[in-house]
Amino acid sequence: MKKISCYFLSVLFCFSCATQKQINYIFPKTVEDKVQNYVQTYLQNKPQTRFYLTLDKIEEDQYSLQLNEITLKSNDITSDILKNGNRFTMIAGRKIPVINSNDLIFIDLGKSPRGGIIRKATLNHGYGFYFTYHGEILKEMK
Repeated sequence: MKKISCYFLSVLFCFSCATQKQINYIFPKTVEDKVQNYVQTYLQNKPQTRFYLTLDKIEEDQYSLQLNEITLKSNDITSDILKNGNRFTMIAGRKIPVINSNDLIFIDLGKSPRGGIIRKATLNHGYGFYFTYHGEILKEMK
């Protein structure tokens, strides 16, 4: 009986690990086209560049999307999320990691020596725009 219980728990554990696969984001075609155009233009000058997207829900039917370059100077928070994250999108044959803005706001960075919660801000300096759920591009970020 103990062997059956251990076997069952092992199978259950393996199944739970297997279900934590990557999450593929599929954006409206107009959004994908806008990102693709930007990436292709950018890669003409820097062909080895890798990118990540930061997605944020602004209102009920309004989102923002920022395209940022992954560099050696990417801050520690962003780098850790990119290494450990499981969300991505495929645009023009490129696998681009997606970070949800809440990842950056509520990530657990531990406690400070005084016992408070550690919070850090991240700045996105990349290209971005606002869009609706159905893919209408509202405006570009300045």
